[in-house]
Amino acid sequence: VTLTVNGIRLTGGLLLADAEACVAAGGLPALPVQPGAWQLRLAGREQTIPQVTLDQPSRAARPPWPETAQLAPGECVEGKVAFRVPPEADPVQVLFTQLPTPVAWRIRS
Repeated sequence: VTLTVNGIRLTGGLLLADAEACVAAGGLPALPVQPGAWQLRLAGREQTIPQVTLDQPSRAARPPWPETAQLAPGECVEGKVAFRVPPEADPVQVLFTQLPTPVAWRIRS
């Protein structure tokens, strides 16, 4: 599985990560990508924030990341992973925690 975060933006108290997951054409079917796999790390806090599902996503938050994504060889899924950012919080990393070694993307401010 190849994971990519193509961009991150803050809008209206939300952090939106433009993410994509792909399985190689000759690869094995991937395990389902679970909803809790995406997490947000804030500066100075041990506990991470889980992604949220938006009932009515704004245009900036579309397409939303699916709750569970099951990928076959050669398939990709993409969407916006949304996090609610508490006031005065400083987001520092988007994490994908479903792999044995979590993957992190640093947020540049």
